[in-house]
Amino acid sequence: MGTLSNRARQMIADGRRRDGLSYAESWQRVARALPGDFGLPESESCAISALCNRLQVERGGSFEENWNLAQAQVYLNGRSQPSPDALLMNRSFSPSADGWLELLKTGEFPIAGGPVQVIDDQALRAMLAAFDRDQAQPNFPGLLLDYDHQSYDAAKSSEAAGWINDLRVAGDTLLARPDWTSSGEAAIAGGLFRLVSPTFRADQVEKLGNNRVRPLRLDSVALTNSPNMRGLAPLSR
Repeated sequence: MGTLSNRARQMIADGRRRDGLSYAESWQRVARALPGDFGLPESESCAISALCNRLQVERGGSFEENWNLAQAQVYLNGRSQPSPDALLMNRSFSPSADGWLELLKTGEFPIAGGPVQVIDDQALRAMLAAFDRDQAQPNFPGLLLDYDHQSYDAAKSSEAAGWINDLRVAGDTLLARPDWTSSGEAAIAGGLFRLVSPTFRADQVEKLGNNRVRPLRLDSVALTNSPNMRGLAPLSR
């Protein structure tokens, strides 16, 4: 996603406070007037507006929902001329009503060229305890939920899809309840991402021998469509 200039930020704020616009409406107005201030090619800003308008006509729904879907399609797919048909077909995707998602289930999960990750009850309890310790620290922002682990690549965006501030163990499953960002929420609702993938640091595991390790702390989570750990419930139906 592009970086907003101070001028664009101020105009968005003015649109909301002075003119009573929603964030999406104010964002759209400024994007049309100042596409260069979003750190984006003008074609991408125009593509978002055009796709949003078409979605309004063809699928109905709220302006804000369609704007977020269009924004997610352009940014996440990296296209300046996205195809709206995929969004139109995916308009029925619905996340879980209570907001909780399956993050991990017990089992053993081999990594290509690496160790076997052992996720047992001890691992789930250790990760929950580590999360509780992190959460107790001042200014804890939440556990990052990014896109396809891109935050580990300095050449790519570390943009958040959401922040996890609730974690619990239920039977053989570690559950998380994220606070979604606007683009993350749109990505789920539009069916662009349907699965998650947790990440563990190599220095935060217990070595069990025979090339097996027990993760003890979650480092981050990613939205993805190709996780290493299979069998989790999809984010949307």
